[in-house]
Amino acid sequence: TVFYGKLGTAPMIEQCPINIECSVLHSLELGSHTLYVGRIEEVHVSSDCLTDGRIDLDKVKPLAYLEDPSRQYHGIGKLHGKGFSIGLEIKGKEKT
Repeated sequence: TVFYGKLGTAPMIEQCPINIECSVLHSLELGSHTLYVGRIEEVHVSSDCLTDGRIDLDKVKPLAYLEDPSRQYHGIGKLHGKGFSIGLEIKGKEKT
């Protein structure tokens, strides 16, 4: 089922667990492709994908398709570290 969000310009899919509505701020022609810079306007998340009001990746189970070289679908793997802390740990080790 198709629905429209705040901007009313891009169709989104109601059955998709997460829909992200963006506006384009800039575009840059790079020869073989165009780079778009955007702003997230709204995030629409199915209520059954939330835990305590926050997105729960274990419930969403997102997929990514990697073209080259694997041509495989990948899910979310193990946690590698907490954002904005790993770099500080590495930086501290460089000083010794």
